[in-house]
Amino acid sequence: MRVFVRHRLKASAAAVLFIWLLACVGVSETSARPVPAEQNSKGSILFDETLNEYGESRISTGYAELARNLKDAGYAVDSLTAGPITYEKISHYSALVIAAPFTPPRSVGTSEIGDVKRFVGEGGGLLLAAVGWSWVAYAKLDVSSDPANRIGAEFGITVNDDVIYDPKDNDGGPARPIFHEFAIHPTTYGLSRVCVDSPSSLAVGGGLAVVWGDDDSYAQSKSTYTYPRGARPPFVAITEFGSGRVVYIGHDGVFHDRNLRTYDNLKLALNVFNWLIQSKPTTTVTLTSTTTELTSAILPTLPVFGGIGALLLLAFIAGYYLAKRRRNETTADEDTKIW
Repeated sequence: MRVFVRHRLKASAAAVLFIWLLACVGVSETSARPVPAEQNSKGSILFDETLNEYGESRISTGYAELARNLKDAGYAVDSLTAGPITYEKISHYSALVIAAPFTPPRSVGTSEIGDVKRFVGEGGGLLLAAVGWSWVAYAKLDVSSDPANRIGAEFGITVNDDVIYDPKDNDGGPARPIFHEFAIHPTTYGLSRVCVDSPSSLAVGGGLAVVWGDDDSYAQSKSTYTYPRGARPPFVAITEFGSGRVVYIGHDGVFHDRNLRTYDNLKLALNVFNWLIQSKPTTTVTLTSTTTELTSAILPTLPVFGGIGALLLLAFIAGYYLAKRRRNETTADEDTKIW
């Protein structure tokens, strides 16, 4: 009888311990988005080249320094060179970049727009960058047909066919404004000044401007004012869509190699990608095979399950003393029994 009680006690303890471990492991956080095998802990970024992006806005040329800094910051960086843009191609990445679609112009397809929208809605990050006046001048098409605008329109932000001017705060001329007014937002953290030559303003209908011109700046297209003096034309805007995030910048050149380390342009770039790329936790049951993996999975969940663990511990202690009491009673019965 003593052996039976002892075995039952051990079985109860093992059962309680197993349930507690399973509960802890069962809510371990994992990434909600599949990513390439080479991706490290921070995320992966895909630069599109299928829309004939401007030559300097590719990671093999004018974005080479940007790519190096992103890798140094812990991101994996890749380029998409074969179209069309599909969900299957982009869904394995944390963020997609479409910077300055150029000539010869390639119209972005409806299915491509839908796949990008789905990607963002499911938690992906999207960076759009375009110069409105440049598209109109070189593609000879209306600014609304710019692929960046056709995609941006789905999120309420587009670039205008104009140039932002600042007569006072500039670097060599009004068409090279120095932006020094920012919203309080993670994308603008630590910024004091950002500058690029001949930026375009943004039309922000469904988002938030985070970088804009000051009170004497304006945006003009030929003889038409898009934003009159004092209207603070937006240069960078952000929005959230579904589980994902979008940033639109009115000039891809702000991150070109020749401009990246001027002013706070590099800081802006890192802020943008840090905000775009977010970890989306999901609830999964993951049984690991090694002690090290099991410990790693359990430790982050201990604060969450502290209360439950305490209750289970009390139940274990109560069960122990109850079993001990029964064992003593059984022992007493056996000692008094006449064989």
